[in-house]
Amino acid sequence: MTSYVIAFDTATHTAAAEKRIQSLEPGKARKLLDSVWFLHTAKSGEQIYEHVNSALGAGDRLIVVESAGATYRDLLTPALELGKAGL
Repeated sequence: MTSYVIAFDTATHTAAAEKRIQSLEPGKARKLLDSVWFLHTAKSGEQIYEHVNSALGAGDRLIVVESAGATYRDLLTPALELGKAGL
């Protein structure tokens, strides 16, 4: 299993992008900031990218980054929940 940070910028597809991220591993994706998510999964970064990208439109932005760890504060998801999710 690998940890990923997924971030996107979109003016009109926020709900669709969030649904795509959540559907990758139902109940396991964690929202860190408004358009930044964390996911611990067996899927590859390319699989994640293709899955989320299908919900975005022209001019939207997306990045999927493999994560080996993080230092953070004041996220939308409580730290305890992130620990259980693999971060």
